[in-house]
Amino acid sequence: MSFFKSNVDALTSPIYDRSLWVGKAIFGIVIMVYGYRWIRYRSQIVASQPGDKATRQLMQILAHNSVIHLASFMFYCFIIQPLKQAIGNRYGIWIVPIASGTWRQILHTCFCLVVVTPGFIALLSTLVPLNLATVSKPKVRHWDNLYITLVTKGTNRETVKRSAATMRHIQSLSSRITFIVLTDEGSSVASLELGVKIVVVPKSFSPPTAKYKARALEYFRINQQLTDTDWVLHLDEETAVDRHCVLACIGFIEREPAYEWGQGIILYNTINYWNNSALTFSEIIRFRDDLGRFAFQHGHIH
Repeated sequence: MSFFKSNVDALTSPIYDRSLWVGKAIFGIVIMVYGYRWIRYRSQIVASQPGDKATRQLMQILAHNSVIHLASFMFYCFIIQPLKQAIGNRYGIWIVPIASGTWRQILHTCFCLVVVTPGFIALLSTLVPLNLATVSKPKVRHWDNLYITLVTKGTNRETVKRSAATMRHIQSLSSRITFIVLTDEGSSVASLELGVKIVVVPKSFSPPTAKYKARALEYFRINQQLTDTDWVLHLDEETAVDRHCVLACIGFIEREPAYEWGQGIILYNTINYWNNSALTFSEIIRFRDDLGRFAFQHGHIH
């Protein structure tokens, strides 16, 4: 491969130019069909979600990620590429293979397309964070109740208040959905007015094996007298779910009768990101695990 080579005639030949733009047009159509066919399924960011102003503004922009991605692709095709061609024609500098010839150039273009396709697929996958095979399945399992349970020690009152304020409106999706804060006896959260049901785990409760969070959930299971048609989505105090997430949970319950538990993706540190941006950036490794290692294990090995 020669990174700097003057070969303007081969690259500007009608056959090469036509094949290049046909390939771009086809790829652009694929992006549009893919993005807009499933755009109604993607997660919608609630503008009133608590958090600092910069984060809310960023979330409002990213809510239109499919349009942004398509626009950036078209900008590359119709602005950047012609600009590169004009510069190449002016100075005779191109990134091309050493061997010249129209068909070799076309082969080189196809090779480059193969190389960059995984990156485009990775970007496109962010538009549809769901299992399309699950969506197409029929609803075969009945459920009576979905308890969204926030488990907390009660040491961080403000975090609990923020999470409760964010998620309590989710109960309006269905009368079968209940949002509950689960905390220990004597915690500062037990006396808060959160506008949701608070279940207090007594200090005297001591199951044989469960400890900490599992102990609280075991008390909730016994106290609530859960049945086979009841489901629990248990969260840490700093975790918040939106309407899309809850509907995805309901879809899993109704359409995946072979499984009794599920695991989803967590987006870390969406609150006060700008105050600790370096530390927040390092959390990407955990998000990578959710999308990669865990998703692969549950989707293909389990």
